[in-house]
Amino acid sequence: MLVVAPFGLLFGTVGTDAGLSTFEVMAFSVLVIAGASQFAALQLLIDQAPVAVALLTGLAVNLRTAMYSASLMPYLAGAALARTCGLSDGGSGVCPLRAAIHGLERLTR
Repeated sequence: MLVVAPFGLLFGTVGTDAGLSTFEVMAFSVLVIAGASQFAALQLLIDQAPVAVALLTGLAVNLRTAMYSASLMPYLAGAALARTCGLSDGGSGVCPLRAAIHGLERLTR
């Protein structure tokens, strides 16, 4: 997960420049999870959109991970939780490809 640290540093910088405290930036990162949702919600809050709009936007952007999860279930059934929680946008595309190349029905190892 090499992209997590730079993304976190970038959001921390943008968030503090937007007026959030260090605690608020860290809480945002823990509660929102997906980086794209963080930036979308933060921009809406900067533009003084209602909090409900920012929350719904973050939820809508995060729904893509639900689609990833559903599409990867045949490949990751029985896999260790630690391996499945690290999936990202790119990983969700590589997983079925890897299974096809190696002739695997499931990627549980």
